[in-house]
Amino acid sequence: MKKLTSSIVAMAALSGMSFAGGDIIAPVFEQETVSVPVEPAYVPAPVEEYVAPAPIQEYVAPAPMEEYVAPAPIQEYVAPAPVEEYVAPAPAPVEEYVAPVATPAPVKVVETPKVTTPPTSVAVAPVVAKALGLYVAGGLTALAAREVHDDGANIFSEEHHQDRQAGITGRIGYDFMNYLGAELRGTYGISEDDYSEKFQQVGVYLKPNYDFNNFNLYGLLGYAQANMNDWSDLGETETGFSYGAGLGYQLPNSKISVFSDVLNYLTEDDSMSQWGMTVGASYQF
Repeated sequence: MKKLTSSIVAMAALSGMSFAGGDIIAPVFEQETVSVPVEPAYVPAPVEEYVAPAPIQEYVAPAPMEEYVAPAPIQEYVAPAPVEEYVAPAPAPVEEYVAPVATPAPVKVVETPKVTTPPTSVAVAPVVAKALGLYVAGGLTALAAREVHDDGANIFSEEHHQDRQAGITGRIGYDFMNYLGAELRGTYGISEDDYSEKFQQVGVYLKPNYDFNNFNLYGLLGYAQANMNDWSDLGETETGFSYGAGLGYQLPNSKISVFSDVLNYLTEDDSMSQWGMTVGASYQF
């Protein structure tokens, strides 16, 4: 490179000299092959771009290995028990319903007695369960009379100073409430034993009573008059309190009933003991 530069500088100096004084020396131009050594131009190798190395990753310890757990042994397959076939139960037999037959209760028809009265407003009595109204009755009576200084009269046996007679008794009554009625009765002797006087008695009574089934239990509380002639030193007749009790039975589906009662005909100081038992039948209107 230095050699080339020197050559070029020399050539330029020579040329200048000719321009100032003229041509001193005629330039001789020879075709001379000048070898100029040329050094090869230095071409640096391309510099590779610096690539920073990847950062070193932090060491991460591997996860600890889980302990190996052996799987549970496979259970032997057991086939399920066969399902029994469902059998529907047989329906229970249905009994045919038979409606009960109601038996009508016996009905007592009560006829109201005809009473002739002037036209007035009539109060209607309330209807009650028992058939109320008028009835008549009659029966045979066994009676006994005995003086008071002895024991009471005995209807069923002979006693000292006692007169026993047979008689008939008539009754007429009216039941005006379920448990209460009124009755008029009289007894007349049809045979005498020791005395010539036949027994006669009449009385009016309240009649409390109670029904159960077809039976009727009743009492008699009232005032009576009886003859005493030839039986005591009292007058021919005496009056006083009288009482008794009885039991009746209503025949099914009938207006007829039978009865039996015992009655003390008269209780009076210094009077005779007079008892009678009557058996008979009655008719309910």
